[in-house]
Amino acid sequence: MKRLIVCFIGFVILASAKGYGQPSGCSENTNPCILIVNGRLHTYPYPAAEGHPFFLTKNWIKGEIVSGELTCPEAQLRYDIYLDVMLIQILSEGEPSVISLNPDEYDRVLLSGHQFVPAVKTGVDQKYLPALPKYVEILHSNRLMLLGGYSKHIRKGSPGIPDEFVETDKFWLKKDGDLYLLKNRKNLMQALKDKKKEIRQFMRQNNIVRIDNSEDLSRIIAYYERLND
Repeated sequence: MKRLIVCFIGFVILASAKGYGQPSGCSENTNPCILIVNGRLHTYPYPAAEGHPFFLTKNWIKGEIVSGELTCPEAQLRYDIYLDVMLIQILSEGEPSVISLNPDEYDRVLLSGHQFVPAVKTGVDQKYLPALPKYVEILHSNRLMLLGGYSKHIRKGSPGIPDEFVETDKFWLKKDGDLYLLKNRKNLMQALKDKKKEIRQFMRQNNIVRIDNSEDLSRIIAYYERLND
C-alpha cells in the first residue's frame, strides 16, 4: 500500500491510494494541537468541460477544519461538488499533493464564510441521509435547521458547443425530526403549515417570490421561529 505521511499545520494526515489508513510517524511535540485526519490521494482525471467542478471557485481557498476542540485555521481547501469530496492541498518533500478528506474525521469545514458539516453529523434521521450530499451547508440553525446542498453535473454540448459544468442547489428544512426538501412555495408552506397565513404575508411584505435564494429562506425560517417564541 502506497502511503504518504505528512505533518501540516498541526495535522497528521495519512493518505492511502487504496483506502483510508491509520496515522503514524509524527511526534506529538510537533504541535500542541494535533488533529488526525485520514484521507486518500486524489488523482481523479476531470473531463474537459467549460467551467469547473468546485464550490465557488477553482482556486484553493484558505479555510478552516474543526474536529472537536481542535482547529486547523489555514488549510488550503476546495470542495469538489461534482464528485462530492472535500480536498486539502499539502506539501510532501516540497511537492504539492491533493488529499480527499474522510468526512468521519472532522466536525465542520469553513470556506469563505460558508460552514459545511458532514451530513451524518447534522442530527438528521438516517432514513433521510441517502437524499443528502456528503457535505451540507448550515444556513440556519436554531430550533429549526436549514441545510444547503450543492452539486454539479456535466451538460453535454453539441458540435461547436463544448460540454459545461452546471450547478444545482437544493435546500432542506429539518423540523420536528422530519426533513423537508424545499423545491417550491408549496413545499415550504407544507413544512410551515401551522403559520401558513403569517408566512405568506411576510413573503408579500418582503417581496419574496421564489424560494431558491438561501438568504430569503433563512429570513423566512427565522421569522417562523419568532412567531413561535
